[in-house]
Parts: sequence; structure tokens; C-alpha cells
Amino acid sequence: MLQKKKLITAGATFSVALGIGFVMQNGDVLAARSTVEPEPEYVQTETVAPQEELIADQGPVLETPVEAEAEMIVAQVEQEIVIEEPEALILLAAVEPDPVFKPIPLVQSEPVAITSEPLVEQERAEAAVDCSPQMFATPAPAAFAQLDLVAPCHANAGVTIHHQGMMFSVLTDQDGKLSVLAPALAEEAVFIAAFDSGDGAVATIEVPDLVGYERAVLQWQGETAFAINAFEDGALFGQEGHVSALHSRDFAAIDAKQGFLVPLGNPDAPQQLLAEVYTFPIGAAEDVVLSVDASITNSNCNREVTAQSIQISPGSEPEALDLVMIMPSCDSVGDYLVLKNMFKDLTLASN
Repeated sequence: MLQKKKLITAGATFSVALGIGFVMQNGDVLAARSTVEPEPEYVQTETVAPQEELIADQGPVLETPVEAEAEMIVAQVEQEIVIEEPEALILLAAVEPDPVFKPIPLVQSEPVAITSEPLVEQERAEAAVDCSPQMFATPAPAAFAQLDLVAPCHANAGVTIHHQGMMFSVLTDQDGKLSVLAPALAEEAVFIAAFDSGDGAVATIEVPDLVGYERAVLQWQGETAFAINAFEDGALFGQEGHVSALHSRDFAAIDAKQGFLVPLGNPDAPQQLLAEVYTFPIGAAEDVVLSVDASITNSNCNREVTAQSIQISPGSEPEALDLVMIMPSCDSVGDYLVLKNMFKDLTLASN
């Protein structure tokens, strides 16, 4: 990562740091016991006639709540209960009704499992979410790669994209997703997405058309205002051949054999790693002069600033240069410095 006083120094060759130590973590039944009191032991006789004769002899007998309740229990279980002795019926009629009716089940029911269905569904939904970030790379024009990151447990989170020494930070959306176009700096390109938590993902892609392009990368950290200027075929400042953030062109420029500029990084991301990349098709112009502007602002005046350039050309090893400098005093806010040694000019033969 770019440090305050010194950026990562990239030598003549680059290696991809894959060992970034990703940590990917993929991770009552209450039985209703019915209290069964012992049932009264009734003895079934051959007929119910004695009961009927007893009632007739006794005269009118008013139906009590207890008798109604007993009849209900008998109706529920569809079982005929016969009283053996007349005295038993008289005793039954004399009993005061229980103020709370508690029917006694004659057949014990099966235990009932008590569960919290919403809680179970929530646990299932959480278990179904795979928090491991995944990134996919697909080819894009001009030796770029379309990167699609899926990180459901990293919504609205800052993430740093690493590739061959180039770094820029972006933000995922509310679903933990991200889509970004990134320039390839190697034909066998490896892109790494790293979160501050240690989680991350890797995507690889073959970029054979990189051999047809020159590429210049300028990267920095924080609000320091750096900018690439490319002057194609002798163009002066502000002319048609001057490519900058104010006149960046787009991917259609390659069809016209022209260069274009792409900004990388989101300044709202916590890491604040930003970059600009100039891409130029080989053989499209006689020469391209490259320079860097460093604007003097209230946030960087009289302070140390750092930046790094990376330049690749087909058939050559990548070259990198670190910049560490003290900006002029705050009396110069609004001015800018022109740095002409951050890149080599591209003197090309149109063959």
C-alpha cells in the first residue's frame, strides 16, 4: 500500500503478492405433558335398564352441570359408561360442580413440539448466505478486464484492487456487489480484491491483446491532486491531441488510433487510493510526450506528497518510479507543478 512517506517501490519486474492471508469463513422440543389423573373405575353391566328405573323411582332429576359435563366427555370419546350401583348416581348428582372445568382425557395425546418458526426461518436464511467474496474477470476492449465482485457480507464497504503493483480503492454497493473496468498490465493478469477485514478474492484472465498497447499508470493516496497529460503528435496544451482528465476520450478512441485516459478509484473509499491510466495503441502516432501535473492545494501545500508511476511497453520490462516531494508554500495555492520525468516519452515508429 502507498505509505505516507514512501510508496511501494516496484523494480524492473513485478510479482503478484498472492499470500495476503485471506480468511474466508463459511459459518426445544417441549413436550406438552397432559396430566392424566386416574380414571374412576366403572364396572360395565349388561344393560343400562337399572339406571333408567332408578331415575324413574326417584322422581324428576334435574340435570346438573356436572352431568352435562360428563355427557360431553362420553360423547367425545364415543364410549358408553354404565353405573353399577344406584348410590353412585345419587352421589354424582350431589357433588358441587368444579368452578373450572378440566376435562380428563381418556386417551393421552401425542407430545407437541413447540418451535419458533420465524426464528428457524431466519437461521436458515443466514446459513444460506455465503460470506466468502468472489470475483470474476471477463475480457474488455483495449486490454482491459471487466471485474465483477460479489461480497454479500461487505455491503457499502471499501475494497482495494491490486494488480501488478497498481492499486486503487472502490466501494461495494448496498448488496456487497461491485463492477469496475481495470486495465491489464500483464498478459496473464491476476487481480486481487482485498478488504480491510482480511477477506478477499482473486480473479485471473488472459489478455493477449495487451501487446498492441502502451500504458502509463499514475497512482497516489489521499486528496493530493495529480494528473497525467499526454500530448500526441506534437499537440500543445488544450489542443485536440492533448489528452487529460478534462479531455479524456473513451474506448472509441482506439478505433481512431488515438489514446485515452481512465480514472480509477473512488475518493469516498476509506483507503483513498486513486489512479489515472493512459492507454495508447502502438503505431498510431509518431510520438507521445507524457508529463504529470501536481496541483498545489490547501490540503497539500508545504507538505510532503508521494506518488508512483508505472509504465509498460510491449517487449520491455515494466518500469516504476516513486515520487516523494515537498509541495510549495501555501502562498502558491492554485498553481501547479509540471513533472516531466515521471514517464518516458513514447517515440514510436508508425510501421
